[in-house]
Amino acid sequence: MKCFSLDNKGDVTVNKNRIEMVEGSDLIIQKIRQILLTNYGEWWLDKKEGLDQRSIFVKNPNYQLIKDEIRQAVNQIDSSLAVDNIEFVEDSANRHLIINMNINGKELKMEV
Repeated sequence: MKCFSLDNKGDVTVNKNRIEMVEGSDLIIQKIRQILLTNYGEWWLDKKEGLDQRSIFVKNPNYQLIKDEIRQAVNQIDSSLAVDNIEFVEDSANRHLIINMNINGKELKMEV
């Protein structure tokens, strides 16, 4: 299966007036990124898609709960995907949370 390639902001990637395509494991990673950046119930075409971001954007986050939410969100794509490792890096000065994870051996890094 092929799909339009999206950049880190979710915009379609265009190179030399052609829309770039993505497939295989890169497509799965792209789908996971989009699921994790979508708040649960926010997308009108599928209200059951996304990550419950209320557990992430709190003053004192429960990291185990966040890991569980991430695993549930990844399973929305394919229940056979294995989230091997999830690590968090806090950037308190900029109020960002960097999430590093391995999914079926492929590294994914996200910033929220």
